[in-house]
Amino acid sequence: MLVGKIDANEELYQYFHDGLGSITMICDSTGSYQNLYTYDDFGDFRKKDEEVSNSYCYTGQERDEEPSGLYNLRARYYAAGMGRFTQEDPVWQNTVKRELLPFWEYDYIYGSCSSTGSCGSCNKPIVPQDNNPYVYCNSNSVNMIDPSGLFWRIPGTNWCGPNYNGGIRKPLEDIVSDKDLRKKLKPPNNHLDFCCMHHDFCYMMCRENGGIGWGYCHRVCDIRFSGCLEGNYQPLKSK
Repeated sequence: MLVGKIDANEELYQYFHDGLGSITMICDSTGSYQNLYTYDDFGDFRKKDEEVSNSYCYTGQERDEEPSGLYNLRARYYAAGMGRFTQEDPVWQNTVKRELLPFWEYDYIYGSCSSTGSCGSCNKPIVPQDNNPYVYCNSNSVNMIDPSGLFWRIPGTNWCGPNYNGGIRKPLEDIVSDKDLRKKLKPPNNHLDFCCMHHDFCYMMCRENGGIGWGYCHRVCDIRFSGCLEGNYQPLKSK
């Protein structure tokens, strides 16, 4: 997250953010504001008052100069005025071979492939985000961010987001099997994050014990997740 910058004239400026990480104000070294920004639900400017040059705005991401005004979210560009990406989701295009996809993409994109958890029997992909390859943050931009252009996550959490486990962008199986990666796992930092963490481990156990029924196991995990959010946490039990 941006906290400040020193320009070519060695002037120091400080950045202020909202809950999504969007820049709302830039102040100079005296504490006087130079830039003010407010946004609508999808990041288009409601107010843009600038005295100093700045290219980082909505969710703290870099914005191209006009006339495009597009946000560079790495894998693709986002048009805040339209509330959508300008390119298809690269995973949705099915250009990546399935055997190279991480575990969460099997589940999240292709759905329940078989009762054993094997994805070899999947023929027709189940596309996420309402079958729309251009949608941003699952149409929930008030609560989510997508700095990579590939998957959404909830800001301020270490576990809430597809393939976002303990702040590490890897499948959970790869993390728990690697001693060095396990040491880097970040703990949950709030109740929602706690529930997301146990939900992720529950899904991992489904993959490890596919014989009990892939889709059924996931439904149990989702029910546990809902109960956790309501304060009724039940510890996971492995076979």
